[in-house]
Amino acid sequence: MNNGFVIAALSAVVLTACGGGGSNEVPAEPPTPPSTRASIKVVGGGWEAGGGANYAVSLTPDYRNWPDLVAQRLRGEALCNRFVLVGAGTVIGWTAGNAVCTSYAINDHSRSSLTSGPTSLETDDGVSIVGQLQRAAAEGLGANDILLVGTGYAHILEARSALSLIGGLGPESERIVVANYIERLERLLGAAEVNRLLPTEQRTLVTVIDLYMKALAGRLADAIDRYALQNGVTRVAVLNTIPAHLLTGTAHSAQSMAKLDQWTQSFNTALAQRFATNTKVRVVDGALLVREQIAKPQQYGYANTTTPACASAANQELCSASELAALPAPTESSDKSATWWKSYMVWQWVDSSSSFTTTKHRISQHAQDHVANLVLAEINKAGWK
Repeated sequence: MNNGFVIAALSAVVLTACGGGGSNEVPAEPPTPPSTRASIKVVGGGWEAGGGANYAVSLTPDYRNWPDLVAQRLRGEALCNRFVLVGAGTVIGWTAGNAVCTSYAINDHSRSSLTSGPTSLETDDGVSIVGQLQRAAAEGLGANDILLVGTGYAHILEARSALSLIGGLGPESERIVVANYIERLERLLGAAEVNRLLPTEQRTLVTVIDLYMKALAGRLADAIDRYALQNGVTRVAVLNTIPAHLLTGTAHSAQSMAKLDQWTQSFNTALAQRFATNTKVRVVDGALLVREQIAKPQQYGYANTTTPACASAANQELCSASELAALPAPTESSDKSATWWKSYMVWQWVDSSSSFTTTKHRISQHAQDHVANLVLAEINKAGWK
């Protein structure tokens, strides 16, 4: 085994976790002066991104993400995207181009990781979810705002990449994967705390990534406290991380999926525990909802919850609504109408780790509707208006 090759292959995973991209990143603009406008604010790295920041709109231009639906139903507001995609070819990135917009979410896991400042909150000023919170605070978060937070799925995709790498390069590469995750943990928690929580003799791939997920949940919770609660926000709804099934397809073994599910649950449990007694924050269990929908698709109105609709298209990456409408419904679809694909849970996933492409992960409008209903139910339970 060529350890130099393994380390080089792993560097992409490490850079992603630390907000990588290097010279390919387009520098973000400095924050605009704080705004006095109170409204619904959104941060996130997945289902939360709306409009031009989410590729589902290329299938249906009237597509609405769950925060869009919540904002419309709760306050009659229409959200728009603070960040816009800029550049072309091998040099693209996100820049804060719409100063009046209050949705900071970006559906691009290669750039909108959960955190890009591995040593402290203060150093995280990019387009990660923590960075989005920092910018939103600088531009005005206060007591009149409702903050919607999505936890994204970059951390789960990173874990998936680690499993795929070990599967491709052999068991001996696991040691290097573990070492890289320990390095990340030490940046997040400090070496002494890592040693206390996870002594050397207990460090395996499962235990190290498990602790990393808990540490990331802690970092997000710290950021919500620092940038939202300490600025007077009293209404924060946090959608937890969705199950890995919707991100990975069926190409992974049952053993790998079990590990990803365990790590997802570790993140979600740590996040829920952090805010268990805080009346200003509601952690919404989207993960449980998705698992229930996968188990009982017909009960939730799905024709299919296991295969992306675009799997039937000749070119999955360039899949279009007109192309899907021209195709007969697949045999596994319980919906045989001309719009069969609309009743699928997932329209498309094309998860790329390239530094010059963006992630396309299209969840159906039907799935977004269900999540929006769940978030609104939690908001109503909390008595927020």
